Amino acid sequence: MTIIHIVMFEFKPNTEKATIDDVCTRILALEKKCIHPESKQPYIKAASGGKQNNPEPVAVYQYGFVIEFESLEDRDYYLNKDPAHLEFKKSVKEFGVKVGCLDFAPGVF
Repeated sequence: MTIIHIVMFEFKPNTEKATIDDVCTRILALEKKCIHPESKQPYIKAASGGKQNNPEPVAVYQYGFVIEFESLEDRDYYLNKDPAHLEFKKSVKEFGVKVGCLDFAPGVF
């Protein structure tokens, strides 16, 4: 069952553009850096994202990313054990980035 993992970032107002660009580049690079412990291959099916451009007042995050996994097991490994992802999460905390997440299986209500 496919799992969609949506991650949203809100940077502090004084965050330098170079820092924001670096964080955004590094989250997208996880598609290739996250390696499955058994297959020894990348296991993220797809990753995309960018700067928020919705003009509605309910748009509260500045950047959004969509990461697709083949299964709950892959998503859970990513969230809890993958060394590349854990290091990325640790680095983002250093910048005081506010993070929001939403995961779902398409069509499961």
